[in-house]
Amino acid sequence: QMEAEASTHGQFVASGWAPTVGIAGWSFGGGHGPFGNFAGLGVDNVLSAELVTARGDIVVTNASGTWVTDGSGHTTWSNDTTLFFALRGGGGSTWGVVTSLTIRTHDNQPGGFMSISTVWAGLLATQFDTLEEVTDTYLAWSQSLGPKWSGLAWFTPTFNKTLGAATWEVMLQYVYLGGEADPEYQATWVPFAAKFS
Repeated sequence: QMEAEASTHGQFVASGWAPTVGIAGWSFGGGHGPFGNFAGLGVDNVLSAELVTARGDIVVTNASGTWVTDGSGHTTWSNDTTLFFALRGGGGSTWGVVTSLTIRTHDNQPGGFMSISTVWAGLLATQFDTLEEVTDTYLAWSQSLGPKWSGLAWFTPTFNKTLGAATWEVMLQYVYLGGEADPEYQATWVPFAAKFS
């Protein structure tokens, strides 16, 4: 819902890799996602939180301070930001029931977003050199990427029962903030992908 609403305003929010990941738990738990290099982690995008404590106090906290409204409706303010920073990475439910969040939005990029997935696989016994080449090339490529790129890589040893042999698989899942015609995309992904086509 949040992604859909942000997009109607030409914005996007940092979120998880799957649309079913809840924004609150994801944000308070750290929040790695497909826009991480550009937009930061989930915790970096939490601007404010409202929660109800075990005593029934309503607490609003942000980088400026903390407001506490007790059961009688009396509100006090403190410039103590400890709770705000504890929520951001320490888990929201540790401190109370989170009832509201304010999340930073980011401008959509020209050309939109590109999602890229690819898999390379082989036999360990006969294609170990290829695995080493894929690994070395991937590591060099990933270190050369700018902030418009975010992604994950899985290096998985497996056993193929049909072949009766040990195998390997390298899977990449990346997001690029921009279109296919973007010069940075053309200069980074196209030559990398062509090397192993």
